[in-house]
Amino acid sequence: IAEDVDVNREIIAAVLENTGVCIDFAEDGLEAVALFSKNPNKYSLILMDIHMPKMDGLSMCDAIKKINQEIPLVITSAHNDTNFLRRAIEIGVTTYAMKPIDLYQLIESIIKAMEPIILKRKLIELNLSLESKIEKEINKIKSILDAQDNIIIVTNKEEITNVNKKFLDFF
Repeated sequence: IAEDVDVNREIIAAVLENTGVCIDFAEDGLEAVALFSKNPNKYSLILMDIHMPKMDGLSMCDAIKKINQEIPLVITSAHNDTNFLRRAIEIGVTTYAMKPIDLYQLIESIIKAMEPIILKRKLIELNLSLESKIEKEINKIKSILDAQDNIIIVTNKEEITNVNKKFLDFF
């Protein structure tokens, strides 16, 4: 969380700490970029204010996206200027929550930002699980083929896809 106003930082922290997530705080954009640069794999989401001293939120977003294109970025702002919103989109801001901070909107924005990452993780887990199941089934088929006394060749009409141990021993 990069937020220069203590009260906002405390409110956001109170809400998010109840979810069990670990939070690092920065009081300005430069401090946040320095924290992120030290260990970019530590963070799953960056939540930041737009108006901060030393480095504003959009410049911070730009610097962070140069380190990790995939990190979700949630901004908090009272801005509704179309040029500002266009620049935020160009930089790669995932979503935003309006100020004054509405906790429900903030949580909704965080969920919206994290959803693709959670789905991607689930997809990776599912693919690994499917690959493991396929490997087990292939091994079952191989053991069935190898148990045969005859020479067996399996093809897809264009190439040999499998043979049994008798085939390999014979040839």
